[in-house]
Amino acid sequence: MNPAIGTEQKLDQKTTQKTQSKFAKFFSKDNLFNEAGIGLIIVLVLIGVLVVILVNPAGFKSLTNKLALVPASPTPTNAPTAIPTPTPTPRPIAKGPQEYTVMGSTDPKIKGFKISEFDPKMGQSQTMTVSVVDTGNVPITKVEVKLITDHRTHVYPLSLVSGSKTDGEWAANWTIDDSHDYIYSAVYSAKNEKGESSNVTGSFR
Repeated sequence: MNPAIGTEQKLDQKTTQKTQSKFAKFFSKDNLFNEAGIGLIIVLVLIGVLVVILVNPAGFKSLTNKLALVPASPTPTNAPTAIPTPTPTPRPIAKGPQEYTVMGSTDPKIKGFKISEFDPKMGQSQTMTVSVVDTGNVPITKVEVKLITDHRTHVYPLSLVSGSKTDGEWAANWTIDDSHDYIYSAVYSAKNEKGESSNVTGSFR
């Protein structure tokens, strides 16, 4: 046997044992969990992820979509319930013919007025008569009534029906075309030849 060959075999065996000892020591439980071991594990994981991305990018995208956070659904809120506005009850008023006495302070003076039907229905006829006097004996040239109801305002000219232009009664008739459940008033006005005027308001509702 060649002594040189035997020496080489012994050296190879020692080198192999030494290398195995290093690998065993490196991959031992104590060495894997030191800083170098943890760093190697992280590098291996990153390499694995990179390989997955390169080989199957669609699968990686699907995986990341599954891992994405699902946005929370908004909490439903109940819409506030609208409270209906109660309809007020119309204030009661008189029925049938009514007559009022007044006395203005300036000429021409409105002395009073009469209403044939104080609470008429829709489509019913109504007549208003106004008594006017001018103490200075200046002829009265115009008398009218402005009737204000729920949705409409009408101005009716009155005609002299009795007496004289200095002291007489003026009247007009019309058909009711609006309700007066909540708004009902009449403004009576008179004017003489000198341009003097006066008015009286009757608020019925």
